Amino acid sequence: PVGGHNMMEPCGYECPTIVGPHTHSFSEPTSILLDAGGLVQVSCKEEFIRNFVDLIQNRDRATALGKAGREALLSRKGATAKSIASLYRLI
Repeated sequence: PVGGHNMMEPCGYECPTIVGPHTHSFSEPTSILLDAGGLVQVSCKEEFIRNFVDLIQNRDRATALGKAGREALLSRKGATAKSIASLYRLI
């Protein structure tokens, strides 16, 4: 396991997104998206298949998952600029 791929891209496009257990390379975004209900994390192949099939069959759930993921990312928009501005005030 190498830590997975960037789940922020599909979430940014309102795509319902499923990730596996190895997300240590993206632990903060994973946490943010899971807390917002904008990401599904599974621990095994069977769990992935169950969730994948459910998202295909339940369009409302897929849409809600996609929207929650995008909203979670947009709520953090500008965080870098705000952090830099705060640092400049300290200098």
